[in-house]
Amino acid sequence: MKKLTICASVATLLLVGSHGPVSAQLSEKDDQIYTYGVLLGWVGAECNAYERGMIPKSWVLATFTRIGTDKALGDQYKHSIFQVIQETQQYSKCQVLFKQWAGSSD
Repeated sequence: MKKLTICASVATLLLVGSHGPVSAQLSEKDDQIYTYGVLLGWVGAECNAYERGMIPKSWVLATFTRIGTDKALGDQYKHSIFQVIQETQQYSKCQVLFKQWAGSSD
């Protein structure tokens, strides 16, 4: 678990550090699309890791909250990300978590 945390931290720092100047050049719409892609990949990776028992459910729930409360991301993109989780059959445990999270955030 510690190695996974270290790897995730390093990957996040590299992603943020390597794409700073690029995001400054994007239009608002392109930035939304870019952010959507990053978050979709992030939640997909976490759901995959959770399904395999590699990370705790608290990480996935925190990611759902992070996406749901992201003020820079449009609601249609949030909806699309959450819809992918609900419709991806290989994420059965993640779908249960999402339903719990969605029910508690109402």
